[in-house]
Amino acid sequence: MKSNKSSSSKSKNRDITLLVDETKLTALALKLHLEQNIVQPRNAIEAQIEYTWRAVLDLKGSGVGTGSVLSVTTSFFDMGGDSLKAGQLVNVMRKELQCHITVADLFTAPTIEKMAYKVAKLKCLGKNVVCTV
Repeated sequence: MKSNKSSSSKSKNRDITLLVDETKLTALALKLHLEQNIVQPRNAIEAQIEYTWRAVLDLKGSGVGTGSVLSVTTSFFDMGGDSLKAGQLVNVMRKELQCHITVADLFTAPTIEKMAYKVAKLKCLGKNVVCTV
């Protein structure tokens, strides 16, 4: 007589995606997003820097539920950046932002927020304008 083991193991190995309530999952992602104090880019420079960081750090997507939420207050190094990626990032940012920054700048301004402030100040240097950063 054959046992019913094969049929019972098949029912135990159901596709878990059928059991996920996407509405509840999105709500949970939003709750965690808010609890983490995620600060989205607030100006064009922060948005440009965030875009560049995403490219260099190979973070896919943006926003809640993508698995790659990036706050302007999170350190580049806490997001997986290292000295090699810092060099890559600085090269890309120089081209994109048309501003001379260094790897040392990334260590003294490791967040998007602080780097945007530094970039804004550098862009004001040499111009007859009042910096409002």
